[in-house]
Amino acid sequence: MKTRLWIIFTMILVSIGTINNVFAPCCFPYDSDGYIDPTTSFFVGVSEVQNDSYFGLPFGNVTYHFQFFDENNNVILEKTETITDDLPIKSGFVIPLGLTIPFKVTVNDVELSKKIKSFQFAGTENLEYYSWKPADLIVSFDKIDLDKFDNNFNTWKIQGAILNNHTQSTKNVYVLASIHQKEYSHIIGIAGYSADDIQPLALDGFESKNFTLYSTIPSNLTPEHVNLYAESDESSMMHQHYKPIILKDATNYEGKTTTDTKKPITLSANVTNISRNNLDFDWIIQIKKSPKSTSEGDLTKDPESKIEFIKTIPTHVDAQKSIKLEYSWTPQSNGIYFYEMYLWDDSKPLSYPFTGDFLSTDWMFVSSNMNSVTNQIESGIPTDQIQCKEKFVVVLKASNGNPNCVKSESLEKLRERGWAEPLGDIVFQRPSQTKPEPTFTPHSEPEPHYDFDKTFTLIGKKSQYNLDYLMPSGTITDIQLDCNSLQLVLSVSSKDSGVLTLQLPEEIIGNVDMILVDKTEWNEISLAGNTVIVMYPENTETIEFQGSYRSDFSGSECR
Repeated sequence: MKTRLWIIFTMILVSIGTINNVFAPCCFPYDSDGYIDPTTSFFVGVSEVQNDSYFGLPFGNVTYHFQFFDENNNVILEKTETITDDLPIKSGFVIPLGLTIPFKVTVNDVELSKKIKSFQFAGTENLEYYSWKPADLIVSFDKIDLDKFDNNFNTWKIQGAILNNHTQSTKNVYVLASIHQKEYSHIIGIAGYSADDIQPLALDGFESKNFTLYSTIPSNLTPEHVNLYAESDESSMMHQHYKPIILKDATNYEGKTTTDTKKPITLSANVTNISRNNLDFDWIIQIKKSPKSTSEGDLTKDPESKIEFIKTIPTHVDAQKSIKLEYSWTPQSNGIYFYEMYLWDDSKPLSYPFTGDFLSTDWMFVSSNMNSVTNQIESGIPTDQIQCKEKFVVVLKASNGNPNCVKSESLEKLRERGWAEPLGDIVFQRPSQTKPEPTFTPHSEPEPHYDFDKTFTLIGKKSQYNLDYLMPSGTITDIQLDCNSLQLVLSVSSKDSGVLTLQLPEEIIGNVDMILVDKTEWNEISLAGNTVIVMYPENTETIEFQGSYRSDFSGSECR
């Protein structure tokens, strides 16, 4: 009477393995079972490994680390094994993207096998990427029948046929099978490793042969679904997910942002034709812009993303050859972008699509404001190392020592007000001992009408003033009147770029000489009477109005 031990074990551990010395969460066994083999009395663990590589490449020589446990959940054995070396396939099995191969791991010790109650996958030791093999082998499933009956284990027979769809012969042709009770259900057995199997072994050009595989499965389980996988020294298997071209993104964009919306970005792709035919196709580039911020999740799956740019480029690649494709694209506006690549002929895809990254993530942040003074300060850059755009210089505000970027031609006006003094390429502060009296120049231009929808109340020492404004993509959170430096400083909240239309109170403001956005002198403005319009970039924090104020106001209402 044979003793039965059947262990049903679902893998729940996620291991980070090394792939050619590169860390990648990929390609571990999702589902495993174990049992005592009735013939040898050895413990046998069965599982299957799927190629779900993020790199979109085939792999082989998979070496895993396993742990085996006793009834008290103590580790009694650790074993490292290359699971793709059990059959004499040249260079081991090469697993195409999207396919799985079944494997087994055996404990060749009867006494130790008796103590094993469970086992688990404990890590990836090695996982090597290989070159593609042409998909010449066509496998067809015929049936699975009960071959031998036993009280504890049954032997099942899997039959089918395999065709070499190529002119040249191929050697070491093997078929493997993973067996399930239902499609996509828990694995209950594997086949293709038994000495009783009738394997094709060799196929001439366009030759077809039958195969028969055997699998031992506990008698209380009935198989209904079989996954087949075949390979030879020279060829891999045609399958329902097969694509004749592998598309690998090669875009190398350094940094998370570009500070110039007119700066061209080169998109690149390595394309390999893994078929035996020369192919003509279209390389399709689609760039999308997301209306959301990166804090709101995976932008590449956002249905509200809009197509910003699309380009179709006719391309050719010879059989078994690789080419590199490149295209230069220039963003036309600020925003958050990601891109998609496709390879199509007239009617069908020839590769898996690629949702790509300009960085190490799936998006690119194009902003004209990312190198602002505020961001440099928040990044910990010392004051004497702050950088400004071309034709701008750094000044330190006299009242608080904070750096700002202003045009070179604005320096003289700032010096006259006692605001700053130049020293080499960097302009350092020197508070003025005597301040000129602020002057008031009335506006001569008529004011147009604006439908302001928001109001911020500025509270001074003696009075309060209402500032009406229109800011669809943001709001004013605070206003400070700095009489020492003659500045009205607005703190704003806005993740997106937009337009601020502000009605400046006549009781306060005289001339507006300069506007700074996040401490940088700003040109994208319009002045109409007492109304100022500022076109600001995303993530703006402060908008400052440098100018003159009414003489009877300055000093009396400052905080």
